Amino acid sequence: MYQGDADMLRTLTVFIFVVAVAFAVTAKVEAAGDPAVCLKTCMEQYGSDKKQSCALQCGYGQGVGGGAGGGRDCGSEYKQCMQSCRSDSNCKNACRKARTTCY
Repeated sequence: MYQGDADMLRTLTVFIFVVAVAFAVTAKVEAAGDPAVCLKTCMEQYGSDKKQSCALQCGYGQGVGGGAGGGRDCGSEYKQCMQSCRSDSNCKNACRKARTTCY
């Protein structure tokens, strides 16, 4: 192998490494910016049995009464919400959306 070929190979390797690192950093920044993307990525990486840990890591459940050990009963909250809506479909949709962020 010629010196020029070795230099070119080394340069190409460094370039590929830099691109890979930049891609990984960009993916983390995007995931950090959108909690839903963060949650999906975390659960894909660690499994669906880690949903609560991923939710806390991604910023869900940090509000009043939220999070692990917050004493929330998401099922009861959802049922109460749906009962209060009666036949209002917009209200029911809001209840369904709220249920997706309850952990």
